[in-house]
Amino acid sequence: MEKGIQKSFRNKFPELVDIIEDFGILEMESKIKTAKAGQTTKRKVAKITHNDNEEDIYGKLVMLKTECEEEENIALHKPEKMGLDRFKKMTEAIFHDCTTQVIIYIKEGDKEERNPNQITEAWRTQKKKTKKEHPN
Repeated sequence: MEKGIQKSFRNKFPELVDIIEDFGILEMESKIKTAKAGQTTKRKVAKITHNDNEEDIYGKLVMLKTECEEEENIALHKPEKMGLDRFKKMTEAIFHDCTTQVIIYIKEGDKEERNPNQITEAWRTQKKKTKKEHPN
């Protein structure tokens, strides 16, 4: 992650500084109570530290997949020193056999890597659809 992104996440989730390992997950639960009903939402934020080499990034993404296999969506920021096409292929290879949708964000200044027809900063990988069996 770039320094601006890191700072933004540290400000929003100060508990991330307590994760000293190269890989850690911060899990949060919010309860919304109203007069008629209540709702609970859960979120996870992963802190991943890597050394910019592809093998290390690949290994950390495999760890992330294992941790987030039950999630519908995960969002990643493209590593600064890796090309978008390479990172997309890497995430597609890792997440190809699960139903988790991976969204890759790029920083606004990466115009050389943006598709001019793309109106958002997010790139989505293909999502493999599977039918869920319901017991009768």
